Amino acid sequence: MQTNPQVDSEKPVLNKAHIQRQFDRSAMRYDRVAKMQLDITRDLMAFASTDSNASLTVLDAGCGTGYGLLALKGAYPKASLMGLDLAPAMLEVAKGRCPQANYYLGDIEQLPFQSDSFGLTWSSSAIQWCDLSIAAKELSRVTKSGGQILVSTFSNGTLQEWRNLWCLTDVDSRFESIESIAKAFGQAGLTKVRLETRTYIQEFTSFNEAVKSIRDLGAGNAEHDRSRGLFGVEQYKKIKSKVDAMITLYGSLKLPYVVTFVVADKE
Repeated sequence: MQTNPQVDSEKPVLNKAHIQRQFDRSAMRYDRVAKMQLDITRDLMAFASTDSNASLTVLDAGCGTGYGLLALKGAYPKASLMGLDLAPAMLEVAKGRCPQANYYLGDIEQLPFQSDSFGLTWSSSAIQWCDLSIAAKELSRVTKSGGQILVSTFSNGTLQEWRNLWCLTDVDSRFESIESIAKAFGQAGLTKVRLETRTYIQEFTSFNEAVKSIRDLGAGNAEHDRSRGLFGVEQYKKIKSKVDAMITLYGSLKLPYVVTFVVADKE
């Protein structure tokens, strides 16, 4: 558990309607670029402490295309599963992948469930698109006493090399520091919180491949980028040439995704 967390600079505000449209557009092809998310899901599952034979109720908040729900069903075959996501198209894919779950369209910042509803509350690679403090409080609120909260979220350092290419500063980053994540879950009334950070590397052999992957995975806030002229034609061409030269020299472009895992027991 981190101590004496520092408050980060104010983060850029995300437009939820834009995020919904972005994930709706990428829903049908999302799994083609989501190997890293599958790896994160597997690693998050390793932190689970609940008895696999328990007949508990499980929430996947920000379930995406349902790969987390499928993993949860395998780990807890007797569980009652619920999946929630902001994007309707993502939910449609999830329903086909894990038809045993019940699905809800909604926002993690306003979970449509009563307090103390779930024995296990899970959220993988989703809360970075939320107000962190609100999301943490909502996940805590819907978790029963004695239940567990398992979260993975992109954190500070994610896509650092990519952001350096565009001369973005820390103030431009959507990704929180581990100190801010620890503070948010501590202020959510959770006293038993453990955090661990791991880095995952995405490797690309073309500039266009990198741009497409970042957008499809939701790691780029295109609306925020456009507002800063980030994808102006001349600058776009200049960055593309720089990346192409790097790939020619090194064989690929390697971009880090820094992921913080949060493991919390609710007393």
